[in-house]
Amino acid sequence: MNGILGTWDLLANINQSIYYNNYDTASIVIVNLCNRGNTSANIRIAVSSSLTNPSDAEWIVFNLEILPKEAYERTGIAVSPGKYIVVRSSNNETTAVCYGLTNSSAAPSGITRNFGNPPTWTTSSSQTILSGQAVSLQLATTNEDGETVSYAVSSGSLPPGLSLSTSGLLSGTVPTVGYPSADVVYTPTITATDSRTLAAPQVFSITRKWNDGSTALLAAPNAQAIKSMTGTTTNGSYWINTGSGAVLTYCLMSVGGGYMLAAKIASTSASATDWGFFGSNWTRTSTLNESAIGNNTAGDAVGRAYYEYRLATGFAMALNTVTNVISFARTGVTPREALAGSTSTNLESQLNRSNFMTWISNAGTATSNWDNQPNSNRIRLNSLNEIPNVGMRFGITMNNEADDLSNDSAIGFGTFTNNDTTGTRNIAAGGHRWSTDQKFPYQGFIFVA
Repeated sequence: MNGILGTWDLLANINQSIYYNNYDTASIVIVNLCNRGNTSANIRIAVSSSLTNPSDAEWIVFNLEILPKEAYERTGIAVSPGKYIVVRSSNNETTAVCYGLTNSSAAPSGITRNFGNPPTWTTSSSQTILSGQAVSLQLATTNEDGETVSYAVSSGSLPPGLSLSTSGLLSGTVPTVGYPSADVVYTPTITATDSRTLAAPQVFSITRKWNDGSTALLAAPNAQAIKSMTGTTTNGSYWINTGSGAVLTYCLMSVGGGYMLAAKIASTSASATDWGFFGSNWTRTSTLNESAIGNNTAGDAVGRAYYEYRLATGFAMALNTVTNVISFARTGVTPREALAGSTSTNLESQLNRSNFMTWISNAGTATSNWDNQPNSNRIRLNSLNEIPNVGMRFGITMNNEADDLSNDSAIGFGTFTNNDTTGTRNIAAGGHRWSTDQKFPYQGFIFVA
């Protein structure tokens, strides 16, 4: 047979067969490639056993440049039985023609258009998202033909609050409402389509979890987030991440909107050095006995929340037991800054003497010990010498005289009076009375929200 054996307008960067020798003898052919475009084209020609994927050795012309509006012709190509002529161009404006002589009157074997390969997914189809946390996941595919890939949800639905851009960015925040008793799995089909409309659908399994503090993976940013989401009022250990990693943290869910433990103050006398007003624990920027933050037992401890977390609500100070609390507002600073920073806070608009008497009474000490100190009830956070010779990280100081010149007794955390920073009037957690001097030390807990 003589004449044109095959012709195609080529697609950029796609290997296209234009002739197949299905005879029992060799054919001699000519291949002509014409660049119709306004930019140069790099072309290839192969005699191959493969329809579309010649080996390196089978290319007889490799990346030859054809200038705009010019052509290239290769003559005298011998094509053995069972072999293909495969061509390739770097642009979409190249026409390939194969013509020549064969030893058969039959038409050459038909060859279909090669549109290349669809995108190949590299993003895992299994994903986990947490309610209430921002999602920004870039979906990815590879496309060996160099085509632009777009993405769309072709069936099913994404979790609420999420959207998918055409560039493949899965983003948004899944709301925390609708807290269930189990995870929820969404199975949308997301299709990646290249500019030749070759599509690669993939069914995703997106598991929606709630950061309810039940595991380290599901750590919540604070106790309030857990209580708001789940409605729990159960005190206990929950996983909290205040910025530097998940930590098992004891949380007080029965009080207010929920509080998390930031520090413990032991009732032992040695604690007066560590948690007395000038004790080093107040200014710590590292943890102390961090594992103890996960329970409500006695001892000394400093958790990450003490120096990382910025207060959104305030404090719940517990004495002797975790449920014997005084709570008050303080916001915008870390607990460390509130208790040991450069600013004193007057709490008298929020708390009064009665609050502290109830607090110390519930801890186990009779309020009659302070009957001889009814006056000058000064309530402060992080105060030094506002009342002469008195320091309070948190608490109340009192006096028998009706002035602030010689307050003798106190109840709270990190307090001293009459310049006594090492003796009976120095207390880490609890209270001390005047005349006769007596100390009432208790275990203290600093909860924050």
